[in-house]
Amino acid sequence: DGMIFASETCALDLVGGQFIREVEPGEMVVVDENGVQSLSPFPRARRYACIFEHIYFAKPSSVVFGRSVYMSRYRFGELLASESKVDADV
Repeated sequence: DGMIFASETCALDLVGGQFIREVEPGEMVVVDENGVQSLSPFPRARRYACIFEHIYFAKPSSVVFGRSVYMSRYRFGELLASESKVDADV
């Protein structure tokens, strides 16, 4: 058995890994001969999602910040289309 940490869930798909959960802000995960330990040595911080992850960086097949990147991009497109009306043959 092994342990994988990745910034995107699509990396887990490539190696047959299983997504368990995201590492929380300020959380430190220690993996050693005694197993896995989750520590919070810092005060709990509010989570701020970086919009660039969903728009530019992450692969569409990933789940980042608990949201599907594909669906985020789809929704951003809907919002942009509703706010920026264009006379187009669609």
